[in-house]
Amino acid sequence: KFDAVLNETDMVLLDIKHADPDEHKKLTGCDPARILAFGDELARRKIKVVIRHVVVPGITDTVEECEALGRLIAPWHNVVGLEMLPYHTMGVVKYEQLGIPYKLEGVPQMDTARMPELRNAVMAGMKKRRAELKNANVAQLFLNLHDLFFERTDNRDGSHTIPQTYTKFSTTVWYQHFV
Repeated sequence: KFDAVLNETDMVLLDIKHADPDEHKKLTGCDPARILAFGDELARRKIKVVIRHVVVPGITDTVEECEALGRLIAPWHNVVGLEMLPYHTMGVVKYEQLGIPYKLEGVPQMDTARMPELRNAVMAGMKKRRAELKNANVAQLFLNLHDLFFERTDNRDGSHTIPQTYTKFSTTVWYQHFV
């Protein structure tokens, strides 16, 4: 549907309101699945993405939320920027003039002094998740190599029995070394 536009796109600014799907829906009224699917498609196409995240006091301003955001975007290796935007109340007047209820009424402006700490939390979450993904990929690679060259016994409980030694090398040792 969007192929023609995406074929001509070189960068996207992608807003992610909340890392938790339920909290995202509470905050925006929308399910985040389409946004995340769009992020996956941009990653598949290797289109550069700048992630934008508004940090709202009491809603998205915890280290845990920011680490979760980092874990959420970690699989997207096309992310070239991260904008952590401190929530402000400049839009309140517009809502009042239009007669639209303001969902965040009473929420104070974000303390900008906390922004470096929260940005670091996003980066830490991303780094940790990428390491986990890398280790999982390496582990799967060695299991695949093992299956190609050696017999593996599948146990009833879903685990696998892998012999510890071989005449030329031990994939178990390789696995332990790289993971």
